Amino acid sequence: MPYEQMRRFLKNWLPVMVWKIHFIVRKCTHVGEYAILALLLLRAATLMPNSKRSIPILYVSIWGVCLFVAVTDEFHQTFVASRDAAATDVMIDSAGAIVGLLIGALFGMTRSIRLEEASWPP
Repeated sequence: MPYEQMRRFLKNWLPVMVWKIHFIVRKCTHVGEYAILALLLLRAATLMPNSKRSIPILYVSIWGVCLFVAVTDEFHQTFVASRDAAATDVMIDSAGAIVGLLIGALFGMTRSIRLEEASWPP
């Protein structure tokens, strides 16, 4: 492709590609932020002394807190002139919290397996 044709092609498509990449990076950042939030909440909840909770209730509670934070964040964005609220962002944030909880469950399971192996024989 000659230089002039390539320049015209990039001139037309570059803004669209940059916008798409920017969009994907922003959404992946939301997933990462809420995964970290879920992991931090899980760590805080599991390190509390004298807390006897069932694991499913603990995970659903943490997911609920993350969902509450996502909804309040979107509600806050309705008051900011340069931002807009979207239900899809809440779903993306919720998915990020689930990813974080899955990561926490994987590391929690491997840690408990290692602890059981280390304490064998009883």
